[in-house]
Amino acid sequence: MGDRVLRIRKIIVRLIDFTGCSLLLSIALLVFYQVIMRKVFNSPLGWVEEIVRIFLVWISFLGSYVALHNKQHLLMSLIIDKLTEKKKRILSLITNSMVLTLLLVVVVYGADFINQMGNIQMPVTGIKNFYVFGVMWISLFLMLLETIFEEYHLISNMRNGR
Repeated sequence: MGDRVLRIRKIIVRLIDFTGCSLLLSIALLVFYQVIMRKVFNSPLGWVEEIVRIFLVWISFLGSYVALHNKQHLLMSLIIDKLTEKKKRILSLITNSMVLTLLLVVVVYGADFINQMGNIQMPVTGIKNFYVFGVMWISLFLMLLETIFEEYHLISNMRNGR
């Protein structure tokens, strides 16, 4: 299971990295286009701002998954660096369990939130909020899976004495 799971995780992260970079480039181009339309032609476009807002939300949530996967989230390294390897693993198990619990709650209630808010349309483009908030559920679900994989990895390493 280990090698296949690692390959799937790498593919998911690469896909999300590519998506994030594409969205960031799109934001830059759209904002540049909006500036030209506003300053040169004196004709700003409302739809650009809504699309940029959607892309920013997507980048934020997808980026949070990538940060979790790459272990770039905030840590109290001052405390963690003073612990033995065994205590670090135990602390990681405890914090991952807490994160799992929180993510489970947010994933379940996030689906309800998306169902309630998803059909509301954005004022200019008419795009449903489902496309804005849907990424929230996707990224939180991916974070949940990532935390489960990390927890499994920690437990199997502890069992094998590593």
